[in-house]
Amino acid sequence: MDLSVARAVFTSALLRSDPPAPDVKRDDATLFTKSLLKTLNCCTRSDVQQCKSFIIRNILSSTSRTAALTKYLITVTKSCSPRNPGEKVDTMKPSDENEGLGKIVNGKVMQAPDPAFKRLHVLYVLHDVLAHVYGRLKDGRHSQSVALPINDKAIDEQLKPTVLLVAELAVCESKIGTLPLVHGLVDLWSNLAIFDPRSLPKLRQRISTASESTWSDLIDALDSQDREKANEVRRRKENESKWILPANHGVPNDPAAPWHELPAANGLYQKRTTGYPLRAERLPMYGYALKNGGREADDALKREVSWLHKECLRHFDKYTSPDDVADVDALGSTIWKDPERPTRNYWGWSYDGIAKRKEIAANVAARMEELNKYQDPPGGEDPVERARMLAIGNDMEAANVQGSFPPPHFGQGYGYQSDMSGGGFPVGGRGGRGGGYRGDFRGGSFGRGRAFRGGRW
Repeated sequence: MDLSVARAVFTSALLRSDPPAPDVKRDDATLFTKSLLKTLNCCTRSDVQQCKSFIIRNILSSTSRTAALTKYLITVTKSCSPRNPGEKVDTMKPSDENEGLGKIVNGKVMQAPDPAFKRLHVLYVLHDVLAHVYGRLKDGRHSQSVALPINDKAIDEQLKPTVLLVAELAVCESKIGTLPLVHGLVDLWSNLAIFDPRSLPKLRQRISTASESTWSDLIDALDSQDREKANEVRRRKENESKWILPANHGVPNDPAAPWHELPAANGLYQKRTTGYPLRAERLPMYGYALKNGGREADDALKREVSWLHKECLRHFDKYTSPDDVADVDALGSTIWKDPERPTRNYWGWSYDGIAKRKEIAANVAARMEELNKYQDPPGGEDPVERARMLAIGNDMEAANVQGSFPPPHFGQGYGYQSDMSGGGFPVGGRGGRGGGYRGDFRGGSFGRGRAFRGGRW
């Protein structure tokens, strides 16, 4: 990445509000980046302390800003590639690489220091930050009671690994011998207990190995490590996100899917919880809300999904090893020797599934009267009696429409035709075992028989 682009990205990260870190003005961010680039070329004590103060005050309390700083410093350090001895650089050209240079001293234009020294200057800035944090802000010998918001996680996970990486780069292809200087910094880290004492021998070995490597080999190795870390982070995020349950049991990426495209489990849930037959108008538009929707699935659900996924992958096996099969139960389920492998058959039934189904059915039966909004017709289990009671209910309803009509006594010789037209019976009722009503029912009277007027016989 070009230094100007990396600088712009880092500046935008500083300007972004990130409590509890204080807000940074654009002028302050620009001044800091210039001071940092100047320190690479002209490393003075005041420049290092100025960079250290800004980092401690405005960056270390924010994880995102610390990550942006370490990424920017690594980019700057990698840009300081070795050059041939005696090679002159045009420092009069304004650029990030020439910050603080281009001045004429004793009749000569200031030249950039050796690239290894520029990398060492970056390490000096990071060392001064860690020494101040562990020597004055923590429990060191010169600790102070000044309360500054320091993010320990950002220091341990981002700043310290960057220090080790810059130390390796600082000693690579060094024509001026920066290795003793870096080992001297390691001794100071040991005295301040910045790193675990058990890791210091390995750290020294890494630095010595880097000093013997070529620049291209070291850069390739570091880039490979970065790619591996990025892949590991991506795999971890994918593994975490795949267990996050959706808010609703609907169609992925299509919240406006019609009811007939919703997963079938929505209809099963409606029947189980409400007692309704499957009714399209009662299905929610996005599907029913899932329990713990938007949160991570529990261990039992993860285990079931993992088992099902493994079984689906086994469908592509060319054959089943006889050593994996123990027996076949009465349901036709294959019993595997692996105790964690479910014993499902082709239809998905198992003894555990049957027991679970019976438990669900028992719970639903106990609440059926509460859940079922449609009452069964009276008459019990006898189908003939149920039909008789249903017919009586229909006849009572028809009679109430016409007025105070006495309910007929079915089975006692009376009958009528239930087709209604124009508010009456157009045809006389057919007699049962003893006759029936004859004539038409118009105006409240029968053609032949007793009259019905005014609500009385």
